[in-house]
Amino acid sequence: MNLLFPIASLGVINGFIVSLYLLFRKQKSIADIYFAGLVIAFCIRIGKSVLAYYSTKADPLILQIGLSACIFIGPFFFLYLKSLKEDNTKFPKADIYLLSALAIIIAGIGLVFPYSQFPAYWNPEIVQFIYAVWMIFTVLGIIKVRQILGWEFLTPWKLTGDRRYLALTVISVMLITFTYQLALFVASFTYIWGAFIFSISFYILVFRALGHKNIAAKSVSKKIEEGPEILKQLNDLMNKEKLFKDKNLKLDDLANKMNLTRHVLSQVLNETEALGFANYIKKLRVEEAKMLMLTNSHMSLEGIGYEAGFGSKSGFFETFKNIESCTPAQYKKKILPKIGPD
Repeated sequence: MNLLFPIASLGVINGFIVSLYLLFRKQKSIADIYFAGLVIAFCIRIGKSVLAYYSTKADPLILQIGLSACIFIGPFFFLYLKSLKEDNTKFPKADIYLLSALAIIIAGIGLVFPYSQFPAYWNPEIVQFIYAVWMIFTVLGIIKVRQILGWEFLTPWKLTGDRRYLALTVISVMLITFTYQLALFVASFTYIWGAFIFSISFYILVFRALGHKNIAAKSVSKKIEEGPEILKQLNDLMNKEKLFKDKNLKLDDLANKMNLTRHVLSQVLNETEALGFANYIKKLRVEEAKMLMLTNSHMSLEGIGYEAGFGSKSGFFETFKNIESCTPAQYKKKILPKIGPD
């Protein structure tokens, strides 16, 4: 067991170093920041484990900080996977509210019931609450990775490249979480094994991440060979649900609807259609407007534009002319010569 101390300690120290690198390097994503937060939370908790296991006179404040950090492990894990799926370019407000609420809760508990004065409150009541939050968000994270990789994340040897890396990272977090949860309820099981697992597996995976400018960019991207199939699914969805009629439709909304990241969907539109998201939607709206002119000949052009999804008359007329090289009135007159322009 003495060998565990240097191994676990080394993992904690280097884990902090890697986290700082991820936080302060120039090219980083939201996922990188959440991943760094996850590693830091683990390092604080595992550092406490190592200290408490090998020292009987650990400072109560250090023990309190170590236990408090656990409340962020599950949430950071969940937010990391969520950000991979959504490929966010800025922090969602919901994420900020969640982390702020957790920080306020755990800080409030620490101020009202400091570990040095109320150790009996911390073990087991407060610790059980913290571990429950940890477990709940870990389960939510597993659900999220299943949306990204399917059940294949449980068989990482069948995956390749960054998808395998992501699956192994998730499995490592699951093992560490299980170890600590088990140690909480089984007296004969020591949580120092969680520190050992972190140092051997999870820490190695962190170094794997350093080879990429952006952890999120390749972890969930589908192969470009799937582009035509994704485009077909997108077109089928648009034909069926007419999502382009929503004037507030955003790339993120459509990507979530298709269970893709915004990065993948944007890449597919750029490479298979030679269109960006905005132009793709405009093209569909113009096609819808042309169809409405045929099927609703007595409808005003302005009404047709709004019905097709355009937010203004000027926007409709300008887009239509750019795509069809004629105004809506000219087009309507051409297809229905007996009906003059509105």
